[in-house]
Amino acid sequence: MGYYLEVPERNNKRAQLIKLHGAEDAGFPPANLAQVPKGKMLICVVENGVFDAAGIAYSDEELKRFKAPDSRPKTWLLIDTEEVVKMMPHLTEYLRGERDW
Repeated sequence: MGYYLEVPERNNKRAQLIKLHGAEDAGFPPANLAQVPKGKMLICVVENGVFDAAGIAYSDEELKRFKAPDSRPKTWLLIDTEEVVKMMPHLTEYLRGERDW
């Protein structure tokens, strides 16, 4: 798994992404990324105990990995692509769909 969003605190990343970056709860994950609204990115927040990981589900394969059952709590967020670009400017072309991952 590859690209993760960072926020000030290592825990409670869901709440931080909502408050600081305008993310919104997505509920359950979609069957595939074609179901993610245009201009949005799907983020999976995985609670690992010591820290949370906020991973970008950038491909259907990555989505499948995040959806794999395990004991860690997971929540799903939608966030504007342009907000993610601000957080990860080195991935601008990929995040905007101008290059393949």
